[in-house]
Amino acid sequence: MWDGDTKASAVRQIATTSIAWDEDLEWVVVDTPPTSGDEVQSLLEHLPNIYGAIIVCQPNDLSVLGITKTLNVLRETATPICGIVANMAGYRCPHCGEISNPFDLDPINVQNLATQFKVSFLGYIPFAVEGERQAYILHMTREILREKPDTLKKDKGGASRWLLDKLLR
Repeated sequence: MWDGDTKASAVRQIATTSIAWDEDLEWVVVDTPPTSGDEVQSLLEHLPNIYGAIIVCQPNDLSVLGITKTLNVLRETATPICGIVANMAGYRCPHCGEISNPFDLDPINVQNLATQFKVSFLGYIPFAVEGERQAYILHMTREILREKPDTLKKDKGGASRWLLDKLLR
């Protein structure tokens, strides 16, 4: 368990020094916890040319709360958002075929979060075998590349990427 400064330093090192970034690099995929914490803020500081964030959220209270914080940070930094995905959104019983939800929220709550923040809802990815999940992910990837990412409007002004940079230094 790293403290905030250690996490920020690790992200800075990866983003600026330890990887020989190729000129033709098109995608960097970073999996962060669903928060507005040090990892997300460090990424925004050190990777300023972000095409768009893809938000992946499980249908449970804790994830929705964390993703709400992440969306607010992305809004404040004018970071484009490609859309929100509901992950682990139910599973089909192999015996009766009924869809069940193992979490405390219905997957529709993740879609409602996308609506609340006025960003694209990319769909549901169920618990399933890899081949089935792959079809869902391929469809979402096509949707992401077809549409321009959304930049959330700031309701009350707020900090820009410049101000975030100043605060983090």
